[in-house]
Amino acid sequence: PPVEEKNDLQEKPKRHVFHSLLNAVKENKPFQIFMAAYMCSGLGLGMCGALLFIYIDAYLGEGAIFAQLSILGLAGGLLLTPLAYKVVIIVGKKTAWLISSLITLAAIFYLGLLSPGHDAYMGLVVFYIILNFGGVSLGVIAMPMFSETVDYALLNDKTERRAAYFSVFSMMVKANAALGMAIGLAVAGWLGFDANATTHDAQSGFAIHMAVSWLPVALGSLGLFFIWKFPLDERRSAIIYRRLAGRGHMS
Repeated sequence: PPVEEKNDLQEKPKRHVFHSLLNAVKENKPFQIFMAAYMCSGLGLGMCGALLFIYIDAYLGEGAIFAQLSILGLAGGLLLTPLAYKVVIIVGKKTAWLISSLITLAAIFYLGLLSPGHDAYMGLVVFYIILNFGGVSLGVIAMPMFSETVDYALLNDKTERRAAYFSVFSMMVKANAALGMAIGLAVAGWLGFDANATTHDAQSGFAIHMAVSWLPVALGSLGLFFIWKFPLDERRSAIIYRRLAGRGHMS
């Protein structure tokens, strides 16, 4: 057959796979709610993370201690990692995600209360520890919950799409992080924050606080709503697992 016809025949299966995955996602409410929660939280954290060094260095004037803060925060967050596992075991993944998100949002909100000229060292250390603990907790909690949404899809349409779901998830996470950084920098600049200024007036302070703290908290709070609406708890996930195991999908 002509080359054009061969290419068309090759493209049809690809289009069929894409449309099949799209239809599966449309029917997978737990996956939709999980991604909405994850994306809201990710946008907020991306905005905060993109501006954190600028905020500490250019606004608070504490850039000299940034590396020390990062090391102390990372060490504290890692030391608290076993606590994240214990909380998940005691209260379940959904409730643990809510708790860790609330703590992280409280820390980001506190960040927006800081101003130049005050000794914010200990406050920033605590903030970094909480932020890293929140990131570790998200890693502990989110991936098992995501896997449960994929199992839910497999139970309903009996089609193996784990690889496709994980590809979509990875792509959206990377795009979400980049978008959060871009929005944070754009909001700060649009509202009037100048990182090169040596002094900052009320408008400049409002701009950086909005971009690094208040808007991320608002987005994260929206994420809390979606976490709360997530329908798969431990009991339902266990039922899904047993049914899939009965079909031979679980080892």
